[in-house]
Amino acid sequence: MTALSETRGLAEWVPVELARVAPLITVVGDVILDGWWTGSIDRFCREAPAPVVDVQRREYAPGGAANTAMNLAALGARVRLVGLVGTDDAGIRLSALLDDAGVDTSGLVAVPGIRTTTKNRIIGGDQVMLRLDDQDGEPPAEAVAALAEAVPASVSGSAAVVVCDYGTGALGSAVRAALRGSIGEALTVVDAHDPRPWAELAPAIVTPNALEAARLLDTGFPPKPAEDRAALVTDRRAELFAATGASAVVVTLDRDGT
Repeated sequence: MTALSETRGLAEWVPVELARVAPLITVVGDVILDGWWTGSIDRFCREAPAPVVDVQRREYAPGGAANTAMNLAALGARVRLVGLVGTDDAGIRLSALLDDAGVDTSGLVAVPGIRTTTKNRIIGGDQVMLRLDDQDGEPPAEAVAALAEAVPASVSGSAAVVVCDYGTGALGSAVRAALRGSIGEALTVVDAHDPRPWAELAPAIVTPNALEAARLLDTGFPPKPAEDRAALVTDRRAELFAATGASAVVVTLDRDGT
């Protein structure tokens, strides 16, 4: 079998092997319900120069950390998810979608009084006209404490732990401490807007995008389009390793690949 170190793109054997081994993976992170409301545009409203979208179809899918969990389950892994949702309709819908996808949602903490983060895209024809974000600010302390309490049991026995931290405030010091105390020998992957606080976990892999890498390097990067961003990342890899505490840093560079 070809070694992963020699793989330079999507290889057919990787999902096959993942399905064969069926490892237990715990995803800890900020969960989102993504929505797509699609319709036609035939007129403008009278109150303002804005198009009227006659909604004909509403579709929903797990987003954020929930999307990661669903994708891993689709590839054949056994997946647990730890995150915060409300007891609102969005939280109920999101939990049902995850259950249908085969994700273990026993670590999903439902907290009365908070809103499940929802991002609805309004689509007229083939064009996204607007995105409606419905979310609370930083979650209350009791919700964060409940999330941290759910971590050890969910992480127990995991072959890998994937952290998806998108800066909502839920994955603060309490959750990091819970992970540090229970993660054991599990391979750790961190996808965070700011990977620096997660350096204490010494993750195997962190996955900053171009802008997040720029913050880590404290530079004007991403540079001008004519400049070689991949070369800059390579030249300054020591700084990236030092900032993240990671064994590998995979920087995603949009049009330039990874």
